[in-house]
Amino acid sequence: MTDYLLTLFCLIDGEPMSRAFKLRDIPSSDDIDDLKDRIRDKNPHTFIGVDAKNLTLWRVVIPAGNLHSAITVDALDGDNKTELDNPRKRLNELFPESPDDNTYIFVRRPPRVQAPESHPGPPLSESVETQRPPSTADRALEKIRERAIPLLPLFGVPGCGKTRTTIEMLTKNWGFYFNGSNTDWGSRDLLSFLDLVRQEKRYQLRDSESNIHVHILALALVLTRVKILNLCLDIAESEGTTFTCKHWMLLQVAFRSMGVEDLFTLLFTLFAEEIHRHSVGITTMSAFAQERFSSLRQRLLNLTFNTPTERFGYKILLVIDEAQNLSEEEFGIFPSQRTPLEPERQAGADLPNVYKRPILFPLVHGLNRISADENHFCVVPCGTGLSIFDMEWLEDSAPVPKGYRKRLGPFTDFQGWESPEQIQHYRDLVRRSLHNDEARIIFDTHVPEESIPELFARLRGRFRPIVSAIERMVSNGEIDWGLAIMKTEDALSSTESQYYGKGNIAFDISRMVRRAPLVEASVGRIFNFGEHTVTVLDEPLALRAAVNYFRRYDPEFHSAICSLFGSGPNASVHGHQWEMAVLPSLVHVFHDKILSNTGLVPKEAKSYDPILDCKAEIAGYVNHLALGIDFKALSLDEFLDAHVHHGSRKDGKRVPPFYHPAETPSGPDVAFVLHLVKHGYCPVFVQLKMRHKMTMPETLIAFSTVKADAVQGHLQEAMLQRYCTGYPKRFLGVVIAYPAELAGVEGTFPEVRRSERIWSAQGDTPQCISLRIDKNNIHDLFPKNHMQALDKLKGIKRELDRTDGGQGSDDQMEEPTTKHHRCEDEDEDSRMNSD
Repeated sequence: MTDYLLTLFCLIDGEPMSRAFKLRDIPSSDDIDDLKDRIRDKNPHTFIGVDAKNLTLWRVVIPAGNLHSAITVDALDGDNKTELDNPRKRLNELFPESPDDNTYIFVRRPPRVQAPESHPGPPLSESVETQRPPSTADRALEKIRERAIPLLPLFGVPGCGKTRTTIEMLTKNWGFYFNGSNTDWGSRDLLSFLDLVRQEKRYQLRDSESNIHVHILALALVLTRVKILNLCLDIAESEGTTFTCKHWMLLQVAFRSMGVEDLFTLLFTLFAEEIHRHSVGITTMSAFAQERFSSLRQRLLNLTFNTPTERFGYKILLVIDEAQNLSEEEFGIFPSQRTPLEPERQAGADLPNVYKRPILFPLVHGLNRISADENHFCVVPCGTGLSIFDMEWLEDSAPVPKGYRKRLGPFTDFQGWESPEQIQHYRDLVRRSLHNDEARIIFDTHVPEESIPELFARLRGRFRPIVSAIERMVSNGEIDWGLAIMKTEDALSSTESQYYGKGNIAFDISRMVRRAPLVEASVGRIFNFGEHTVTVLDEPLALRAAVNYFRRYDPEFHSAICSLFGSGPNASVHGHQWEMAVLPSLVHVFHDKILSNTGLVPKEAKSYDPILDCKAEIAGYVNHLALGIDFKALSLDEFLDAHVHHGSRKDGKRVPPFYHPAETPSGPDVAFVLHLVKHGYCPVFVQLKMRHKMTMPETLIAFSTVKADAVQGHLQEAMLQRYCTGYPKRFLGVVIAYPAELAGVEGTFPEVRRSERIWSAQGDTPQCISLRIDKNNIHDLFPKNHMQALDKLKGIKRELDRTDGGQGSDDQMEEPTTKHHRCEDEDEDSRMNSD
């Protein structure tokens, strides 16, 4: 049968016809399995984590109609659809040389049934008993179980997931939720407590009585919750229904959203008035509160519908959310309950001033009086700006036991978003919670899967920004997910007046300068590395906010930093920045790809090495937080040996997928290893050139740095062929130039197909396959956000050259061409978003 080339339009199940995409130049001799590969490669972001073999395809006929109405394969008439379930079926048996305009390939992705290894927790409707692996809330609960420790502070940067963690804890464990913010949806009883303390002004005495007053009111807060929870349980019993800790949590955290009166605050105010009228002392109040609390705890233990998760001992949680607001001096300063040492007494130290504390500390101590048994409760202060000093102060004061920090320590395990797959999982959970197919179709339009890479690239890190961006996408009347991401980004990092206020990271940096809290109060995330807890600045948002802060408040310093990064004494300054930034883009270009189907192989190429038809995977790539390692940690021999011969491990530890060799001798800037299916391992060596022009001699020199002789100069003992395990032995030499065009590159690419006789003659000598990425194909290969970063990086250099008297005119010559490419990309994005 004569072979011919097909052009097919494809549509993903549930999308409108306006989102159909075209596959060109498909050999009619291809089979259905080949077609699945082409569809997946055409839409890498849509099918993240999906093997091509798991796609389900139909040949369908769709009459011309509304381009913007979503179409599902289930809604199509049976005569107009044929499932393509035989992977060996050839396309020339299914399609004529020119299929009619109403014929489409329908594509359905498999349902997701497994969560990523680590992800922010699910919506509350998901079954917590079957969730695997343990969520952040599970790990926090596990930390306090079976331990006589009455305190678990939750520390972390704003938006990292502290509040949602405490709320999830309360879906799995009975407890009371208090919030110190006036913008919270829950009860205002804690704010009423603070107002009473401020009005009484007993804190001005700075003696033990001021603390006792706070303790009594703290017990009144708990008694209010005890009373109302008992009432809820009574009503449930009388009506023959169940009232679980989930119901109780919702009543506490979303009280104001229900349109009813705040009974918690009303009852607390009545209790406080009675306490004041009858001059109730701490002894009477403690005894009464402990008796009622113990009775409630026993009642909860006897509930037949409690899950095993809810019956671990049994500790009732006392959560103080937004606790940083209680560290302000506006509510008074209270003396420490620490017993002074004899040397301090003899020295005549002014202990009330030396050991002064904000109201958070007498509040916590008052809550600790709710039970004499520390196994019955746990106080959970939660907020930003809380520090290790808070724990030391608490340990300095009764009734927290000495040494508890070493046994328990703070909870800081808020990982945030670490991969696009986690965002995809969260999106799918939200989508599944919608009540019908129509709502899911609308959701898919507002929050398309192609938004996930952009969400991850610009907002990764702490939990809240990506959730806020998705909420903006859903609530936005227009279908423009890119604008929703941009507004979220600006709200958190811009110094423009409409964004510059509380909750904006750049604004928080300015407050930190005036009054210096710890960095993790807003900017830096806390991570545990083994036994050490450290603060890291690793989020695009935080770094962007810092740049914006200096641009506004110290433009000279900002200019100096730009000069440092943008116009170093030699071109390597740009290269060093690019070496660090290019790694995710190399993953995008090479990982899980058939290289001959990408822009690496020109469409007009008449021949190329057949190993480029093999599916490629980057050895050792598992969404590492750190993608690269350099020559200071490993030699190139050790790096290649680990990935080729030891499963990407050295001494039992994972080796990152990318390597930065030493600058001398001259050689590649980046190295990594590809595993080519049905071929073997193939090392890859990359040279980066940030140039606006590349002459023929410069191009040849660039390619020489990734050839065998240059690479061998970086190997200490082994020969390069040891790491080329396929036959014939091959490695890739890649030169990436931007925004230049590599002059005469057609003469260096590709390695032509060779006969078996020539391959045999080559023996073990490794042959280099030369590949190029320059202005002609980089926009097809690299993600858009990387191209924007490169444009900005090179733009800094051009601006500085202009201010230095017009230096670097060579850099400016090719700018119109570069802008032309960018405009094409932006126009294409606009068309996609408008669709």
